[in-house]
Amino acid sequence: MISETVVELSRAQFALHAVQYFLFVPLTLGLSLLLAAMESWFVLSGQGVYQRITQFWGKSFAIGFGLNMASSLVMASQFGTHWSYFAHYVGDVFALPLLLGFAGLFIAANGLGWFLFGWQRLGKGTHLAVTWLIAIGCHLSFFGFLIASGLDAKSRGCGIEHPNAAPGVA
Repeated sequence: MISETVVELSRAQFALHAVQYFLFVPLTLGLSLLLAAMESWFVLSGQGVYQRITQFWGKSFAIGFGLNMASSLVMASQFGTHWSYFAHYVGDVFALPLLLGFAGLFIAANGLGWFLFGWQRLGKGTHLAVTWLIAIGCHLSFFGFLIASGLDAKSRGCGIEHPNAAPGVA
């Protein structure tokens, strides 16, 4: 039997990560598009004010992205630790959307270093391409995790033929 303290602590941990995740994901998505638009305007117009705006909001984006990345990794590791039976049961269907989400995070995380420290090292066009890759990676990650959440909530496209068999896409 699991003690009540463990259950309460598990619920508090999940609540903390869920709130953090729902706060920083929209912030990250919105700021990624803002950064891409502001830097596009900087490259097209050549006005330095857009570069300063992009650099300012880029620092806020980096903090939000770091917190978003930390909460995403913790929530994903909970599939193996807290929900291992669920992960074993639906892993064949559930793994691909999670992989898509983590691939987007990987693309965005790799571009973030170039974005933050590449202002003097990269050309304007290359830095703009990196910024757009960050925005695309963030939205690709969101799309993958959204699909995974949708499969978790209402998996109408899955069917189970035998009680002991793994689910298959119908």
